[in-house]
Amino acid sequence: MAKKKLKEAHVKRTTYKKYEKAMTVLNDSQYVQAKNEFLAKFTLCEIACKSVIEYYKKTQDESIDVKEIKLDMRSIPAAFAKFNYNIDKHILTAIFGASKKRGQKSAKKLRDCIVHALSEEDILEVINRKTHLYSVMDSFLNIIKEGQEEETQMQETTDDERILIPV
Repeated sequence: MAKKKLKEAHVKRTTYKKYEKAMTVLNDSQYVQAKNEFLAKFTLCEIACKSVIEYYKKTQDESIDVKEIKLDMRSIPAAFAKFNYNIDKHILTAIFGASKKRGQKSAKKLRDCIVHALSEEDILEVINRKTHLYSVMDSFLNIIKEGQEEETQMQETTDDERILIPV
């Protein structure tokens, strides 16, 4: 019985400490702003990446629900290559890689720790590495935008050619 009480007390104490730490982070406007900006930018990258992976899986005759797509560097580079996105692997790795080493975490790993644990250390890493992290995410998003612009230009060219063809 005493052992059960000890475990219960430990759980309650530990849980409350985690709660307090999270509240400290949420009460710091600099942390909240950094967290929100980072998560918004990463979410755009994640949405684009999952869309490409979804279509890549379809070309492999794999039926997959978007909710089930995992951001995994074993398939991400191949998926982007399949649809002729010219994205350097280091950009994909910096965003979606598996590095958990402090000071070198991928944007995905930072997101995981921020969302699931509201990690103050990871928010600080985002603040300290903001220039690099935002640079790679912006590069990625620009390539996504350029892909659409190229497609739009090709469509306009095709439409113009149809107009010029004599009947």
